[in-house]
Amino acid sequence: MKKYLGLVLGLVFVLSFSNNAFAIVDDGTPLPPQEKGTVINNFDGEMREEKMELKEKMEKMKMESQEQREQAKEKMEALKESIKKEKDLKKMKEKEERLMGREKALERFDKAIESLNKTKERLNNQITKVATLSLDLTTVKEKVSQADIKMEEVKNKVAEISTVLSTSTNQLTTENKTKVATLTKEAQILIKESQKLLNEAVKTLKDLIKEKRASTSTTSNNRSTSNIVQ
Repeated sequence: MKKYLGLVLGLVFVLSFSNNAFAIVDDGTPLPPQEKGTVINNFDGEMREEKMELKEKMEKMKMESQEQREQAKEKMEALKESIKKEKDLKKMKEKEERLMGREKALERFDKAIESLNKTKERLNNQITKVATLSLDLTTVKEKVSQADIKMEEVKNKVAEISTVLSTSTNQLTTENKTKVATLTKEAQILIKESQKLLNEAVKTLKDLIKEKRASTSTTSNNRSTSNIVQ
């Protein structure tokens, strides 16, 4: 089982933090007055359309991965039942350990996804709490949204892995071993990227709150000084 886990997972999930800066380049060229309103309206319309398309894509991905995982779980349960009919005790034990190793591998992914979801939920709760502070939370929300997309992609990868692992109680073919290894690596990369985006969102939110507090403190001090002068 340990040997199988090593083959499937290969790498340990490392949820890392890094500071990457993202910038929008603006050449500073002003729009003609007569075009400004049209361009802005078109831009807003395109943004709304993109959000709707993204939402539909996310829902589709979610439904597909859930359905695939459920089907794989049913197949896995059927495989467990089939093992009970094995008359050779040695083969029975080998098959049981093989399926157990596959389930453990999938559990590792599920725990990583659960951890990401908890981080995202805590972050969303903080965003709700500071909603009245008039902070520009655009960047924070964008990063959370990007992380959410990657998390759904992880679920899809895991669903594909679970489908391969639930095909039979026999050892994986060379082709399926390669497929599982590739999907595992891709899922791990997506997990790291999701965590990085969430960490960046947390840092950005903290910086915004810190700036707001500093600004409020400065304003209060200026008012106090003004009152003394008067």
